[in-house]
Amino acid sequence: MANGSSGLIRFLLTVMFGAVVIWGGSAWATPLEPSMTPDAPTTQSIENSQLNAAPRVWIFMGAPGDEEREAFYRGLLEDYVKALTAYYEIEAQDITVRYDQGQREGWGACDADGLREETARMAELSHDGAPVWAIFLGHCNQSRGRVMYNLPGPDISEKDLAEMLAEVKPAGGLAVILTMTLSGKMIEELAAEGRIFITASNEEEKANETEFARVLAVVLETPSSDLDGDKLLSADEIFLECKRRVEEIYTEGNLFQTEHCLLDGNGDGKATSRPSHRDARGARLMALKRRPVAEVIQTTDEVPIYPDVD
Repeated sequence: MANGSSGLIRFLLTVMFGAVVIWGGSAWATPLEPSMTPDAPTTQSIENSQLNAAPRVWIFMGAPGDEEREAFYRGLLEDYVKALTAYYEIEAQDITVRYDQGQREGWGACDADGLREETARMAELSHDGAPVWAIFLGHCNQSRGRVMYNLPGPDISEKDLAEMLAEVKPAGGLAVILTMTLSGKMIEELAAEGRIFITASNEEEKANETEFARVLAVVLETPSSDLDGDKLLSADEIFLECKRRVEEIYTEGNLFQTEHCLLDGNGDGKATSRPSHRDARGARLMALKRRPVAEVIQTTDEVPIYPDVD
């Protein structure tokens, strides 16, 4: 009888212990929400040179095309520069514009030599901790398996551009925004550690004009693009708002969507329209710091309505 009782007790203890392990194991295995994950960064809490240092911005515009497109892209570049200097803590001298053949004072030519010169300058200035943002506009076409960025004079391939960017390794990170058609096909060649990419199209889409370049200007100048209201416009917020606004254009126009933007937030060359925590983490570390409201009013005579302001 005693042996039977002790056996029963051991059985009951085993069952109870197993239940605890199973319950605990299932609890521990439950994925944490991003906000609960201890190492999930937010732009509000990160102390990082990428968020503290004033960025340098380069904007490249190759061959615009006909007169109508030339006027469109010239106006778009002016909108970019105005938005970056008025709404964010970026000084005009920290923005470099290369445009077509350099028809405007202060804007150098964006031919192959001009690109090579500026990427060498990027590399030279990349050791002081300042983040670097590079925005590319214009047109691309495909030739012999390569994506060709259209420039005045000889075009360059994504391989040529990768070689130009090879020594650009800013301590504060490099964010590259490719607003052109076929841009999703360029990432694999351009990807490298410490780089973030946002593209207008995915790797499967064919050459079509994109809405992305115009949408990017709207996102930059719209205070509500700062989705979490932390006074920082991060690369992942730029991506999410561009994606949403591009989709709206096609939906409202009852059009078949020919462009789907992508994000590669960790430089592994695997861009996606649905970023993982790893991609979002890197993209959250690259951010443009908003100017205080009073400075924006003084610069633009506008009263910005931010998400965190009643």
